[in-house]
Amino acid sequence: MTGLCTELANGQKPREIRQQAGLALKNTVVSKDEQKRQELSHRWKMLDENVRRGIREVLLGTLADPVKDIRSTAALVRDSDVVSHFTCRCAALLARVVSLHHHITHYSASNTNLAHCVHTQF
Repeated sequence: MTGLCTELANGQKPREIRQQAGLALKNTVVSKDEQKRQELSHRWKMLDENVRRGIREVLLGTLADPVKDIRSTAALVRDSDVVSHFTCRCAALLARVVSLHHHITHYSASNTNLAHCVHTQF
């Protein structure tokens, strides 16, 4: 899991490799089948807490990746019932923060008033 997470977050790797790593990672924590989901959840809980925290942190950082497909893939894993310990409200707030970050970066590059950007986003 850690290796797949590292590949997903590695901005030096081709996008396709990163997406495949992310999808493989997703498949280690997400299933529509209830029995399989319980098995995946048990495997996740058996990982050392430091490993789980590290994976969560890398996924959280990857949500700010400049490539939309990579952000989306990271979000799929991060928001899974197995990995996530956020409530829906926290996840929604996080998505707004990431969106704001991208707007600020874009507007900052264009020398636009940042206060206007922040005001219009919230």
